[in-house]
Amino acid sequence: MRDLIEFFLSRTLLVNTLLFSVMALALASLVQMNRNEYPDVDIPGMLVTTAYPGASPRDVEQNVTRLLEAELKGVTGVEMLQSVSSENFSMISIEIDIDYPDLAEVKSEVRRAVNRVTDLPPEVESRPQIRDLKSSEIFPVISVGIYGDAPYAELRESARLIEEDLRRIQGIYRIEKIGYRDYEYRVDLNPRALEQRYLALDEVVAAIGNLNIRATGGNIESFKTRRSILTLSRFASPEEIERVVVRSAFSGGRTRVGDVAEVSAGFAKEKVRKFFDGHRGIELVV
Repeated sequence: MRDLIEFFLSRTLLVNTLLFSVMALALASLVQMNRNEYPDVDIPGMLVTTAYPGASPRDVEQNVTRLLEAELKGVTGVEMLQSVSSENFSMISIEIDIDYPDLAEVKSEVRRAVNRVTDLPPEVESRPQIRDLKSSEIFPVISVGIYGDAPYAELRESARLIEEDLRRIQGIYRIEKIGYRDYEYRVDLNPRALEQRYLALDEVVAAIGNLNIRATGGNIESFKTRRSILTLSRFASPEEIERVVVRSAFSGGRTRVGDVAEVSAGFAKEKVRKFFDGHRGIELVV
């Protein structure tokens, strides 16, 4: 040991060179090191989501959420279940005991428990989706608020454009829109006009529905390619809906939607309101 110390003491240039090399390597490692306030790591939790089209929150609770919870409660290692039953949608958050010796086995048993539920309503066309929770889903990276004195249509369009730009950024997992209402057309039928033309409500609904479709028509295959056929027919303005023919006669007479209804464009019923400094707006949570 004494000889080693004397060796370095007699070669100060070598010692200084090694010291500066270590410091340079440490500085380079510090600069290139990935840093994140909320690192994307697996946490002991899972999420089960189920789509139930056309169902009220009460129907979702009784016919979907409770059935899944009954199976999940019997899984050893599950510490807590939290569920949200909303219109058309069921979501169950599963918290796993972090001290359980085999977390992977608990997650496998959760998947098996969900698959054992086979008596879901026929309207539930897709099986419940099961996925592991990540920290990026719990802690949002940034929230963007769009608000001002402009009409809601302009705010909504600005929110849509910002969302498109954000989705182009690599690494964006999910964008949640709060206060964002879907675009829709409203058809107000005139009962007296329907009676004069001997029309039923179902006839008008069927006529509009037959021309507002999105459906797949199979595939076209060749030696090198395979392409899907998509039938897409959506209304672009209230005038197009007014021109829809509800009934036609051999004599050439036609009854259109505009003859028995007033069509207007607007937005879906408001379910959530978001305010910024007293102004109603839209929030994008990334």
